[in-house]
Amino acid sequence: MATKQESQVTDSDTGNVIKACPAYSELTMRPLNQIVAILPLIVFFYIGSTFFEFKDTLLAPLLIRISMQWLGIPGIIIPSIVIMAVLFGQHLARKDPWAPDWLGVWGTIVEGIVSTLPILAAAWITSSSSVSSANGLERDTLWESCWQSVGAGVFEEFIFRLVLIQGIILILGDLMGFKQGKVMVFAIIVSAIIFSACHFLPGSWEFDWGRFTFLAIAGAWWAFLFCWRGYGVCVYSHITWNITMTISATIVL
Repeated sequence: MATKQESQVTDSDTGNVIKACPAYSELTMRPLNQIVAILPLIVFFYIGSTFFEFKDTLLAPLLIRISMQWLGIPGIIIPSIVIMAVLFGQHLARKDPWAPDWLGVWGTIVEGIVSTLPILAAAWITSSSSVSSANGLERDTLWESCWQSVGAGVFEEFIFRLVLIQGIILILGDLMGFKQGKVMVFAIIVSAIIFSACHFLPGSWEFDWGRFTFLAIAGAWWAFLFCWRGYGVCVYSHITWNITMTISATIVL
């Protein structure tokens, strides 16, 4: 994970630091900025759930709900509460300021949207535009597909990046003492493979190697973004990709 960086202003005569502020590259890594950036997405998702039937078609929130039900905590809103709780816990651990930095918040959103371009380029080069996660567009409205795209971005990035990658780093790096760089590369590869494989569970897409490979590449890119730019950036990148493919598929249909 990226470490904190600060830009400092020093007095030219005494050499004392007279002002210290975080570098922009660190602002998107702050959990509080990430909370503020993704909160509108979560609100949109649950407002949409009052209009569209919640079919448990999104694997990631379903996994969170099942895990919570094992602990005796049912409820459709539980996945979002879990995400907020984890980010808030990280905020407390880091001891960041309690006021969000709006440069970090808007930077998270803009970076996430712009960082979708490599995935779009890869899709164009490999002619893999059919990998849209919005399958079933024939029976879904555009708004319903966009609603599911938002949910997939928020919850899948939480499961496959924030939980899985940080879990691997904690176990192999912090507890077992393997070198951080090698552990991070291993975590990125593992999360990308598992992310791709989960799209081919029974009842979802029919397996093919081209689609599997493309999704693994996309998963590796979002894992990279997570490690060096933060959870919020990869969420917005994932959602931008989903919605772009949803609109493209709708136009084709």
